[in-house]
Amino acid sequence: YNHNDTKTTKHYIGLTKKKIDTYYDDMGNFFDEYIVGGKEYAVVSTTPIISLDTNDIRDIVRAAYEAGKNNSDNIDAMVHIDAINSIMKMVEELVK
Repeated sequence: YNHNDTKTTKHYIGLTKKKIDTYYDDMGNFFDEYIVGGKEYAVVSTTPIISLDTNDIRDIVRAAYEAGKNNSDNIDAMVHIDAINSIMKMVEELVK
């Protein structure tokens, strides 16, 4: 398509948006199965369990909601990954 790089071409033909949509669908399926459906998450048995204050959890959920709302139209996958990493950093800082 005569673009300078493949990233630009993928953007214009919708592949980046499709990748983001797939990511959100995967996360939605995870929550539907494990949170709503009560399916057990096998990795938990080998993963450390952390304890967080209710207000801290509320702040984390609020940050996740805001990141999703603010970035919903952004097709750059790195923006979404950076938002997730920022939220995970909040959790890590609370655990220490």
